Amino acid sequence: MDDKFRDFCQEFSNAFSGDTVKKLRFLLHDHLPVGELSQKHYTGMSLFNYLKSKGHIAYNDITLMSEIADVTKNNDAKASVKKYKESVGDQYDDSCPCEASLSLQRKTLYKAMTAITEDAGGDLYTLITFYNLGPRHFTNKWDLVFHLEKELELNTQAKLAKFAQRLHTGPRTILLGEEDQGASEGLPAANVGVTQAAALSEKPQVTHLNIDLSKDDLLELLVALSEWVKDEGNIYMLKLLLAHFSVISVGEIEKAEDPFDLFNLLIAPGLISRKNIDLIIQVFSLCGWYDAADVIREKIKDFKEIVKGMEITEFSQFRQNVIVFGRMLGINKIKKICQWYRIAVNQIKDEWDLLVELDSRDILESEGFIWKLKRNGMEKEANVLQKGI
Repeated sequence: MDDKFRDFCQEFSNAFSGDTVKKLRFLLHDHLPVGELSQKHYTGMSLFNYLKSKGHIAYNDITLMSEIADVTKNNDAKASVKKYKESVGDQYDDSCPCEASLSLQRKTLYKAMTAITEDAGGDLYTLITFYNLGPRHFTNKWDLVFHLEKELELNTQAKLAKFAQRLHTGPRTILLGEEDQGASEGLPAANVGVTQAAALSEKPQVTHLNIDLSKDDLLELLVALSEWVKDEGNIYMLKLLLAHFSVISVGEIEKAEDPFDLFNLLIAPGLISRKNIDLIIQVFSLCGWYDAADVIREKIKDFKEIVKGMEITEFSQFRQNVIVFGRMLGINKIKKICQWYRIAVNQIKDEWDLLVELDSRDILESEGFIWKLKRNGMEKEANVLQKGI
């Protein structure tokens, strides 16, 4: 087993060769000492050997590595994880004996870092100037943020906010959850959340497809869309939307571990069929998964596109508002909400996982939740949830 596990670690580390190993170092910052991460000639394999020695990974628990593959969307890393789990078979234990995983803050920081610009005059240059790094030369954002975390310890809200304020709209919004997601589209930053929710009723109508797929073709399409969601989307957003339908039990939604399991739940009650997949198209439009149109075209040749902001007929106004609300949550707001309801932050994957949890407790639609939002400086978020209801 040791040989097989060692081979897997080597294959996984090979997926992060060259400059991409810097991303690996960044993601492991919470699990490895700075001295180990600061080694001049560190490699993915040297980092994994240290993780193994400290019990953070084991032959029957590669939770941490699996999360890294998912967060980075590294297809080679994902393939090596899948291959290893299949080769180990029943000896693999998903109960996580190592109890090591990526924190919500680490995943949020990573998401923000991927949006940081490195071009001349961009975020990288701004940060170097702001932190007065002088003669130091950082050619990439991953080395820069490692230096900042090591020297400045970006582990308090004040320091993180100071760091975020130097960034452009995209990464700053990810870190702080500011309501300026629409700035790039010319929307007023302060009102964008409300504007997005209000505009839903003014969008293009749904185009009902004239289709007649075979049963096999429909299932193959659902499998392909499921793979797309796993790579590019978010299963918790699916769960959040599908919880709208009373004909689908809460238990079935909660235990679903694959997007296909959720799509499959739509067939029996007739929510989708061989002749009607409008519901799925509306889901993908609401979630902003427009690129999945390529997957649909492989089965439906005359399908054109997933229209951005199309008229939504399958979901209540509240479900639509929840999606806009989720996009307004940054890491600080997520932490606050978790604290209100005694939810362990390290057990929450992201904002959508949190909203699924709140929805399952009947909290999202409660007056108490709205009251807490308004009382704690999140009035815009509260207004978005209530818009049009």
